[in-house]
Amino acid sequence: MAYRTQWLIQRQVLLFEPFGVVTPEDVRAYNAELGVFIAQAEGKLHVVADTLQVERIEATLGQARQNLIHLNDPRLGWSLFVVHNRVVRMMAGLLMQFVQGRHRIFQDRAACLIFLQQVEPTLDWAALG
Repeated sequence: MAYRTQWLIQRQVLLFEPFGVVTPEDVRAYNAELGVFIAQAEGKLHVVADTLQVERIEATLGQARQNLIHLNDPRLGWSLFVVHNRVVRMMAGLLMQFVQGRHRIFQDRAACLIFLQQVEPTLDWAALG
């Protein structure tokens, strides 16, 4: 898997876009990068994970749970998933049952951002990248 990460709103909302095949090594690499973004955040960090380009997941639920330790960081706000693939949707739903944060799953990024704007109106929405 390769992935892109970028700020949608600087130091507030992170976009994570994986694509291709997701392996356990990819999950570990993303977790390390997520820790850096959490440390840079101003207040809670909200993550939009747009998985529309994921072809398949080779990481098991146990491997993902073991390697995504930052999902229980108290500085993490909403974890929002954009998903079409049924397997990815199931994995995301199961994984989120093991974390303490708030999460939702959406069909498209626009609906995801509308939701986040409604529940977090104080974010710098004028700076949306």
